[in-house]
Amino acid sequence: MKQPDMLFRERAYIDIIVGQVDTAIEFVVSHPALVGLLALLLGFVFFSYLFIRRILTGLREGYDEAYREN
Repeated sequence: MKQPDMLFRERAYIDIIVGQVDTAIEFVVSHPALVGLLALLLGFVFFSYLFIRRILTGLREGYDEAYREN
């Protein structure tokens, strides 16, 4: 059985988390253009990572293939 002090602390942590989620939701609703811009920026970074990764893996495969031929 938990002590009353621990129950109060758990409830306080839950209240803090709920408050932070409410704040985040209010920010998203009040600044949709900024959130959209951040989503586009994140998508661009992810696309760039995949693109560069594909280039480097293709380059490595080309070097390995050329090395095997010689």
